Amino acid sequence: MTPVERLIAAGIRPDCARETIMWFRAQGDDYGLEKYLNEVEARKGVPANGRIS
Repeated sequence: MTPVERLIAAGIRPDCARETIMWFRAQGDDYGLEKYLNEVEARKGVPANGRIS
């Protein structure tokens, strides 16, 4: 799953998901992006990396 798909699966609106990803990438903060994705997924109960088993 792409980062945008992961955020959408965790319940974030598509427009907000795209804007968030663009912000992290503009900062050059891949570590922060991954950390944010993991935190959002954990709050929503989505499996790690958005993978559905």
